[in-house]
Amino acid sequence: MRRARILLVDDNRVNRKLLAAVLEADGHRIDEAGSGREAVEGCRLLPYDLVLMDIQMADMDGLAAATKIRALGGRQGDVPIVAISGDVEGDIAERCLAAGMNGHLPKPVSPTMLAEAVARWSRSRVPALADRASEPVAATSERLGGLAGGLAAETLAPIVDDFIAGSTLRMADIERAAAAGDLVRLRGYAHDLSGSAANLGFMDLSRIARSVESACIESERESVKRLVPETKAELQQVLVTLADRRRQAQELSR
Repeated sequence: MRRARILLVDDNRVNRKLLAAVLEADGHRIDEAGSGREAVEGCRLLPYDLVLMDIQMADMDGLAAATKIRALGGRQGDVPIVAISGDVEGDIAERCLAAGMNGHLPKPVSPTMLAEAVARWSRSRVPALADRASEPVAATSERLGGLAGGLAAETLAPIVDDFIAGSTLRMADIERAAAAGDLVRLRGYAHDLSGSAANLGFMDLSRIARSVESACIESERESVKRLVPETKAELQQVLVTLADRRRQAQELSR
């Protein structure tokens, strides 16, 4: 059976590249969109087998993008759309269905979950791959976890570089938003960091960032003041860990 042509939609470059690498390793053809608007335009131009859609995006969220894709009509508008979301709000699955999506995958997403979603929803009727029960779920001293756990080092290297640069900038955004008391922006920044950390297997960082997001939703400003420094400290530890791994890899390659 032919593999699927999939449109992958996420405004977080690290998440998008990790998802693409896993799906491409399974033989699928991947196009990427960095925004909801790009997703709508992509579906207008090409008949995809499946759209994997992030929910929280800056210019147009995934729910609005799904609604606009359905309005295209015909084959383009009937494309299966599956949400990939790390939202902490409990009704997100119902909201996805109400927007015309076919299903919902909660973050962090594993390679097995991705394969099962493609097999279930893709127009190409891709058979499910063998279960990957042995895939790592957390970072270890030997390798990364999450979506990154099964990827080759040469594939991961540029993605990790993106994470290092992007997370440092995102932490600065978090601190500025917290200092300004802007909980709306802070929530989005924390959500972004939480997702990329989880996809690389750094679950402690992901949990702390998600706690910041939850505190913003509940307007718990005192919790925000406590959690933001904790998030920065955990991120610094993650960056030290990545630097150590890179140094070890360089020494082994000599």
